[in-house]
Amino acid sequence: MYKQQTQERRRERGSVLVVVTISLVAMVALGSITILTVRSGLSSTTHDRFKTIALFAAEAGVAVGLNYLRQQHAGQSAVPPHWSALVTADNSPLLPPPGFPGDGAKPGEAGNLFSPGMEAWYEVRILNNRDDGDSVTASGYNGYASGNDTDGHIILQVTGHGPNNAAALIEVEISPRQSLTPLITSGANNSGNQIGAGALTGTLTPGATPL
Repeated sequence: MYKQQTQERRRERGSVLVVVTISLVAMVALGSITILTVRSGLSSTTHDRFKTIALFAAEAGVAVGLNYLRQQHAGQSAVPPHWSALVTADNSPLLPPPGFPGDGAKPGEAGNLFSPGMEAWYEVRILNNRDDGDSVTASGYNGYASGNDTDGHIILQVTGHGPNNAAALIEVEISPRQSLTPLITSGANNSGNQIGAGALTGTLTPGATPL
């Protein structure tokens, strides 16, 4: 009788131990899932912030670029005309525009226009439009093929960079105008809006594919 009671108690203790073990494993697994979820949320938030910084850098480059292009415009009657000095034949190679403030200056380097803690910078390229010219050659329209801006239309391409290799691309189609129009917008969710700056007007195309 005594041995039977002892065996039953041992079985009960074994059952309790199994239940406790299963409960502990379940709690550990639940805790691991919670930690992974929190880490994923933090990572997503950080990534969004990095992308926002990159977009901000690109927008800043556009603002600087509009002022730069006002100063660099040679006029229709100049030889070569308009922004010919800033474009290359067939847009190849794409070169940094001379004297463009902040272009290519990485965080901590001379010329960078952002505070070091932002880890932001931008790169700028100026492209000619493919249909520039009044005749077509084997390489395309003669203005585009020869690297001459004959029609006064160019593309300002700015790539903004943020922390952890975040990047944002904005392209603005630019053409000279006599009338002055106010700056309407320059943001990631405003594709196709008309923008103006001084004697320039353009169409903002965030995330555009380079020519």
